[in-house]
Amino acid sequence: GTQMTISVPARILRPTVTKYTGRFTFLTVQSNFLGVLYFLGVLLSGWVVKAPALEAILVRTFPLCFSLGFFLTPAYYVLDHFQDASKQIRQKFSDKFPYVYVAAHLEHCFAAPAVVLYARFFTLTVGIADILFFVGGYASFYVAFSILTKCATGEWVYP
Repeated sequence: GTQMTISVPARILRPTVTKYTGRFTFLTVQSNFLGVLYFLGVLLSGWVVKAPALEAILVRTFPLCFSLGFFLTPAYYVLDHFQDASKQIRQKFSDKFPYVYVAAHLEHCFAAPAVVLYARFFTLTVGIADILFFVGGYASFYVAFSILTKCATGEWVYP
């Protein structure tokens, strides 16, 4: 939500690297998008409809949702938020986008607590093949995506 409302738009923040894929260039946006889809599926399968196929997909993809969410929050604060370059970027855009400081937190702070809380009540067993397929597959995809983005734009997504 904040990416589309109160954040600095990707085309302004990083115009070159986001030229082809827009805000979906960033792991944060992809992680939050997949997390929203996952938990929307949880709500639908738990409260709205009885959908065994959806429930099976949710069980199989739980490790991916958990991995992305659990990584997102601490990785942002450890690797990005407190870096001088990131502080300068937020300062640079703070006049035109007054909520840039709040948006940075809102985009990252809820992912880990949400997946940890959900995992606390997740009682189903996930097969190792699904863990390797979904988590390993997505990690491989994002590394390849980052390399292709560098080749296409000349910039790394995360310098």
